[in-house]
Amino acid sequence: MLILSCTSKLRLLEGTLRRRLPETLPVLGAVMTINRGNPAVYEVLVDSWPEFKAVLTCPHREVASDDSDFYTYAAYYRDLGTYRALLDSAINWSQAFLIYGVQDGVYGASRDIAEAKGVQLEAFQSIIYLHPDPSSMPEIRLDPAMRLSSLDISHVDLLNETWAFGGNDRSRRYLTSLIRYFPSICLLDAASRPVSWALSDPLAAMSHGYTLPQHRGRGYLQVVMNVMAKRLHALGYPSYGHVALDNHPTQRLLERQGFQRQPTLCHYIFHNAALQRTTPINPQPSTGPSPRLSAQPSHPGDLPSWG
Repeated sequence: MLILSCTSKLRLLEGTLRRRLPETLPVLGAVMTINRGNPAVYEVLVDSWPEFKAVLTCPHREVASDDSDFYTYAAYYRDLGTYRALLDSAINWSQAFLIYGVQDGVYGASRDIAEAKGVQLEAFQSIIYLHPDPSSMPEIRLDPAMRLSSLDISHVDLLNETWAFGGNDRSRRYLTSLIRYFPSICLLDAASRPVSWALSDPLAAMSHGYTLPQHRGRGYLQVVMNVMAKRLHALGYPSYGHVALDNHPTQRLLERQGFQRQPTLCHYIFHNAALQRTTPINPQPSTGPSPRLSAQPSHPGDLPSWG
């Protein structure tokens, strides 16, 4: 296992991952944020260099030192066996974590290791939408009663209250970091209160798309998505996000905006070390897709999807 810290090597890796879209999306997003200042303090692990067969992005080990906190990984592999070995050695299984990956083997490898260790995982899936050219997206007329802006720290309590996995100190810290370090868009009313918004995350995904219930049905989220996609594109990032399998209204909204549904799903593998470790994860074949085991994860960690 190697930690890839050389700037020139990380740039080469970014180029390689970009040529292998869409299956590299989460890892590419993480590597791009590392190459643009690394505000999330992540690092890149590979099995070898330059002929790598597996990549794992994760919080820097000096940052991921609190076993009570929650950590996010992104995975990509060319060889599943190599990825399984990297995963087994790189992750601290005494911590709570979430692994993102577009390839089905990301689930299978996690399942096999978890069974060997006698720990419990949860698996979820979402649809990936990627816009091929956000610069071609049409301008959308803004409601004159609203003003475009970015979120700031004063808005974090509202986001924490309205997020399905929010309402606690850990989620508040997480949302604070997103607002502070990553691009965001919001619509403000006449009193400068956010009514619709979207954030981006350490994997460069558009996330947390939300409109307050009393302001829905007015096209505000469409405006937010349009502006966010263009902003990320202007910064060099792919404009992509995740949508829940049953969120058909948002799927249709994205498709009207020109986002393209990708042929593979994004897999989320969640491990909460605080849960009682009594039952292995669903015994599906490791070569098959991961099951959606429950309607939502039992944790405050981020599933970066539109609302």
